[in-house]
Amino acid sequence: MSGRAYLMARLEEDRMARAQRQRAETLAARIDARLLAFTEDSIRCVLLTPRLLLTAAYLIRNDQIGAFQQQIEILQSEHPQMRFLCTGPWPPYSFVKNGRLVEGRRDGKNDSI
Repeated sequence: MSGRAYLMARLEEDRMARAQRQRAETLAARIDARLLAFTEDSIRCVLLTPRLLLTAAYLIRNDQIGAFQQQIEILQSEHPQMRFLCTGPWPPYSFVKNGRLVEGRRDGKNDSI
C-alpha cells in the first residue's frame, strides 16, 4: 500500500469514527432529555466503551421514581435494539467530580467522568 493510500484510508477511518460519535451523541442526548424531567441532577458519559452508548447517573426525586421507570420502559420499547439497565440507588456523592459538586448537567453537555 502506498503512503498516499494509507493516509487516505486513515482519513476515511477518522471520518467514520467522528460520524459514529456524532450519531451516538445525538441519540444519547435524546434519551437523556427524556429522563431529565424526573430528576434533580444527572451526570453522563457518552461512549465510555464502543458498545456502551450512555452511562448516566440520575438523582431522582422520590415521587418520580415510578414515572422514571415507566419512561425507561417506553424508551426500551422505542429502541428494541438497545438494552437499558437501571441500578441503584446511587449515593449523592456520585454527582461529585474532583471534590466539587457537578453542576450544569441540564444543559445537555457531555462531560466525561
